[in-house]
Amino acid sequence: MFWVFYHCAAELEMPARAIAVLTTSYPLYPGSPSGIFVARLLEHLPDSIETSVITPSSRKITPSVLPGGNIRVYPFRYAPRRYEMLAHEPGGVPVALRGHAVVKLLLPGFLLSMAISCWRHARGADVLHANWAICGLVAGIIGRLRRLPVVTTLRGEDVTRSQASIIDRWILATALRLSTQVVTVSAAFSNRLCDYFPRWANKIIVIPNGVDNRFIDVGARRHIPGKRKILKLISVGSLIPRKGIDQILEALSHCRYCKQIRLNLVGDGPEREFLETLVAQYSLHDIVHFGGEVPTAEIPDLLAESDVMVLASHSEGRPNSVLEAMASGLPVIATNIPGVNEIIHQQETGLLFRDGDPIQLARYIDTLIEDPDLIRRLGENAFRYIQDNDLVWGKTASAYVDAYNRVAEV
Repeated sequence: MFWVFYHCAAELEMPARAIAVLTTSYPLYPGSPSGIFVARLLEHLPDSIETSVITPSSRKITPSVLPGGNIRVYPFRYAPRRYEMLAHEPGGVPVALRGHAVVKLLLPGFLLSMAISCWRHARGADVLHANWAICGLVAGIIGRLRRLPVVTTLRGEDVTRSQASIIDRWILATALRLSTQVVTVSAAFSNRLCDYFPRWANKIIVIPNGVDNRFIDVGARRHIPGKRKILKLISVGSLIPRKGIDQILEALSHCRYCKQIRLNLVGDGPEREFLETLVAQYSLHDIVHFGGEVPTAEIPDLLAESDVMVLASHSEGRPNSVLEAMASGLPVIATNIPGVNEIIHQQETGLLFRDGDPIQLARYIDTLIEDPDLIRRLGENAFRYIQDNDLVWGKTASAYVDAYNRVAEV
């Protein structure tokens, strides 16, 4: 434990009227997809708000303080550099803990270092903003000690894990109890939290994530031709079990028009080797392309070159990849799960298939090949949905400012 204290030696003061953000995911190097939605929110906060981001260090970076206008990023060390693999990897902390057993040994030092760093950088803050339940727990404790209000943002996986694990349920319940305000990104998960924890239902509000204007620009320029020889599918996300990429590959093996399809898998992760084995098993070498991890700045161009987004996740919150595809004028085929079916309306803004039913997914893909007008109609409706509901980061940031102001005045 001496090692942790050694790397937390200096005390840095935050300016007054500031927000301290505790998050296990944040883009620490150019092009990193880790926690990009957290970064987008903070970038759209008003200039009057000074923000300090407290996040784990990564084996991929070396700086200790990253400047960025009104945003200062402070990565905390929790292990020798080569072993800092608990966060900022595909799937984040939950997936890392399911990997090598030795990684679990890093957890006590990780949590201790997080708490120490949060204590230091919360000095002078007006509000602590935590992302995910585990950060809500730590920020809640520090908030009590510092007498600071805490806003905790919870996402779909926080709720899903709490249903399968007593420890995760305790973490979620404690984060709710210690937080002044709790934000969820979808109405579905807000309702579930209120059902599970009615005692704290009055703390829970919904603030949807937004999209960057670059995606809306893609949607505004999109032109859907009447007849296409190749249907270009795209899936964006980490290659982890929860994302259900194996369902997409199995569906492709059942498509009648398989030779008229190309699938671009954008993202990386521990499932890649297994998925490559499936591609070989289903003889999809000419159809499936593993795009790997790409800089976030390139995603709008990739969506502009695609015809349809496919999401086969087993659980989600309110996936940004779907919102970005809709803003880009793409129809989305997705699993019919909470959070997703709030924004994908069957036969209106996209198509929903039963989780675990790749045959139904295959039928939908074939239907879009047969009916190009359906692609155009669904894509236009999806684009209009984003505009009609004003799902942009500026509006999201404004709602968070209101939340910060409310808790700071309590």
